[in-house]
Amino acid sequence: MHGVVKFRVTNQGIICHRHNAPREIYACVSAKEIYLIDGPFWNYNLTVLDFDGKQKDAHVKVRTLAVSPDGTLLVLSHYESCKILIREIATNRQIDEIQVDRMALALEVFPDSRRLAALSKKWMRVYDLLTHAILHELEADIAPGCRVSVLEHALVGCLDTRARERAIY
Repeated sequence: MHGVVKFRVTNQGIICHRHNAPREIYACVSAKEIYLIDGPFWNYNLTVLDFDGKQKDAHVKVRTLAVSPDGTLLVLSHYESCKILIREIATNRQIDEIQVDRMALALEVFPDSRRLAALSKKWMRVYDLLTHAILHELEADIAPGCRVSVLEHALVGCLDTRARERAIY
Protein backbone atom coordinates (compact mmCIF):
# COMPACT_ATOMS: atom_id res chain seq x y z
CA MET A 1 0.00 0.00 0.00
CA HIS A 2 2.63 2.51 1.03
CA GLY A 3 4.47 2.62 -2.29
CA VAL A 4 1.38 3.16 -4.44
CA VAL A 5 -0.11 6.12 -2.57
CA LYS A 6 0.53 9.32 -4.50
CA PHE A 7 -0.75 12.59 -3.16
CA ARG A 8 -0.18 16.31 -3.13
CA VAL A 9 -0.69 18.67 -0.24
CA THR A 10 -2.21 21.91 -1.52
CA ASN A 11 -3.90 24.88 0.07
CA GLN A 12 -7.20 23.19 -0.87
CA GLY A 13 -6.30 20.02 1.03
CA ILE A 14 -4.87 16.60 0.25
CA ILE A 15 -5.26 15.29 -3.27
CA CYS A 16 -4.86 11.51 -3.33
CA HIS A 17 -4.16 9.64 -6.58
CA ARG A 18 -4.81 5.96 -6.20
CA HIS A 19 -7.12 3.31 -7.57
CA ASN A 20 -8.42 2.31 -4.16
CA ALA A 21 -8.20 5.43 -2.03
CA PRO A 22 -7.65 4.95 1.71
CA ARG A 23 -10.72 4.47 3.86
CA GLU A 24 -9.92 7.59 5.89
CA ILE A 25 -7.40 10.41 5.45
CA TYR A 26 -6.48 12.93 8.14
CA ALA A 27 -3.73 15.52 8.36
CA CYS A 28 -1.97 17.48 11.07
CA VAL A 29 -0.51 20.60 9.48
CA SER A 30 1.56 21.60 12.52
CA ALA A 31 3.30 18.18 12.57
CA LYS A 32 3.30 17.96 8.75
CA GLU A 33 1.87 14.46 8.96
CA ILE A 34 -0.79 12.60 6.99
CA TYR A 35 -2.68 9.67 8.52
CA LEU A 36 -4.11 6.99 6.20
CA ILE A 37 -6.40 4.21 7.42
CA ASP A 38 -6.60 1.41 4.92
CA GLY A 39 -7.14 -2.31 4.50
CA PRO A 40 -10.05 -4.75 4.46
CA PHE A 41 -12.70 -4.17 7.13
CA TRP A 42 -11.34 -6.98 9.30
CA ASN A 43 -7.81 -5.58 9.27
CA TYR A 44 -7.65 -1.78 9.13
CA ASN A 45 -4.20 -0.30 9.65
CA LEU A 46 -2.84 3.21 10.09
CA THR A 47 0.09 4.56 8.10
CA VAL A 48 1.70 7.87 9.08
CA LEU A 49 3.39 9.77 6.25
CA ASP A 50 5.22 13.08 6.17
CA PHE A 51 4.18 15.73 3.65
CA ASP A 52 6.82 14.39 1.23
CA GLY A 53 5.13 10.98 1.21
CA LYS A 54 7.74 9.14 3.27
CA GLN A 55 6.40 6.67 5.81
CA LYS A 56 7.15 7.73 9.39
CA ASP A 57 5.18 5.16 11.37
CA ALA A 58 2.53 2.44 11.17
CA HIS A 59 -0.01 0.98 13.58
CA VAL A 60 -2.02 -2.21 13.09
CA LYS A 61 -5.66 -2.81 13.92
CA VAL A 62 -6.72 0.84 14.05
CA ARG A 63 -10.41 1.33 13.26
CA THR A 64 -10.50 5.13 13.21
CA LEU A 65 -8.70 8.16 14.60
CA ALA A 66 -9.02 11.81 15.50
CA VAL A 67 -6.46 14.59 15.63
CA SER A 68 -6.91 17.19 18.36
CA PRO A 69 -7.65 20.70 17.06
CA ASP A 70 -4.47 22.04 18.69
CA GLY A 71 -2.39 19.42 16.84
CA THR A 72 -0.94 17.83 19.98
CA LEU A 73 -2.87 14.55 20.24
CA LEU A 74 -3.59 11.62 17.96
CA VAL A 75 -6.46 9.51 19.32
CA LEU A 76 -6.82 5.98 17.90
CA SER A 77 -9.51 3.32 18.23
CA HIS A 78 -7.74 -0.05 18.53
CA TYR A 79 -10.27 -2.72 17.63
CA GLU A 80 -8.76 -5.89 19.06
CA SER A 81 -8.20 -4.52 22.55
CA CYS A 82 -11.30 -2.26 22.68
CA LYS A 83 -9.10 0.62 23.76
CA ILE A 84 -8.90 4.24 22.77
CA LEU A 85 -5.19 5.05 22.56
CA ILE A 86 -4.01 8.60 23.15
CA ARG A 87 -0.69 9.51 21.53
CA GLU A 88 1.35 12.68 21.72
CA ILE A 89 2.12 13.75 18.15
CA ALA A 90 5.35 15.64 18.95
CA THR A 91 7.04 12.66 20.65
CA ASN A 92 5.15 9.85 18.83
CA ARG A 93 4.54 8.21 22.23
CA GLN A 94 1.39 6.69 23.66
CA ILE A 95 0.62 8.76 26.74
CA ASP A 96 -2.69 7.26 27.84
CA GLU A 97 -5.51 4.85 26.98
CA ILE A 98 -9.19 4.50 27.74
CA GLN A 99 -10.64 0.99 28.07
CA VAL A 100 -14.11 0.79 26.49
CA ASP A 101 -16.68 -2.01 26.41
CA ARG A 102 -17.12 -1.78 22.62
CA MET A 103 -14.84 -0.71 19.80
CA ALA A 104 -15.16 2.96 18.91
CA LEU A 105 -16.21 3.36 15.27
CA ALA A 106 -15.84 7.15 15.16
CA LEU A 107 -13.91 9.66 17.27
CA GLU A 108 -13.85 13.44 17.46
CA VAL A 109 -11.85 15.66 19.83
CA PHE A 110 -13.58 18.79 21.13
CA PRO A 111 -12.07 22.20 20.29
CA ASP A 112 -10.66 22.50 23.83
CA SER A 113 -8.65 19.24 23.26
CA ARG A 114 -9.79 18.07 26.71
CA ARG A 115 -12.89 16.08 25.75
CA LEU A 116 -13.48 13.26 23.28
CA ALA A 117 -16.69 12.18 21.56
CA ALA A 118 -16.72 8.47 20.74
CA LEU A 119 -19.31 6.40 18.87
CA SER A 120 -19.78 2.62 19.00
CA LYS A 121 -22.55 0.37 17.68
CA LYS A 122 -24.48 0.85 20.93
CA TRP A 123 -23.59 4.29 22.33
CA MET A 124 -22.24 7.78 21.85
CA ARG A 125 -20.12 9.03 24.76
CA VAL A 126 -18.24 12.14 25.69
CA TYR A 127 -15.09 11.39 27.72
CA ASP A 128 -12.86 13.65 29.75
CA LEU A 129 -9.44 12.89 28.20
CA LEU A 130 -7.58 13.47 31.48
CA THR A 131 -9.75 11.51 33.93
CA HIS A 132 -11.49 9.14 31.46
CA ALA A 133 -14.79 9.98 33.12
CA ILE A 134 -17.87 9.61 30.93
CA LEU A 135 -19.34 13.10 30.91
CA HIS A 136 -22.36 12.27 28.73
CA GLU A 137 -23.77 9.09 27.25
CA LEU A 138 -26.51 8.36 24.74
CA GLU A 139 -27.46 4.74 24.21
CA ALA A 140 -28.76 3.92 20.73
CA ASP A 141 -28.61 1.25 18.04
CA ILE A 142 -26.14 2.95 15.69
CA ALA A 143 -26.18 2.28 11.95
CA PRO A 144 -22.89 1.32 10.24
CA GLY A 145 -20.92 4.19 8.77
CA CYS A 146 -22.22 6.84 11.16
CA ARG A 147 -19.96 9.67 12.25
CA VAL A 148 -19.87 11.80 15.35
CA SER A 149 -19.37 15.55 15.12
CA VAL A 150 -18.66 18.22 17.67
CA LEU A 151 -20.48 21.41 16.81
CA GLU A 152 -18.50 24.45 18.02
CA HIS A 153 -17.92 24.31 21.79
CA ALA A 154 -21.27 22.73 22.66
CA LEU A 155 -21.69 19.22 23.97
CA VAL A 156 -23.42 18.13 20.80
CA GLY A 157 -23.12 15.05 18.64
CA CYS A 158 -25.13 13.90 15.68
CA LEU A 159 -25.71 10.35 14.53
CA ASP A 160 -28.08 8.25 12.48
CA THR A 161 -29.69 5.28 14.19
CA ARG A 162 -30.74 2.11 12.38
CA ALA A 163 -34.27 3.52 12.34
CA ARG A 164 -32.93 6.32 10.08
CA GLU A 165 -33.53 8.91 12.79
CA ARG A 166 -31.21 11.74 13.70
CA ALA A 167 -30.33 12.23 17.31
CA ILE A 168 -28.83 15.47 18.51
CA TYR A 169 -27.35 15.45 21.97
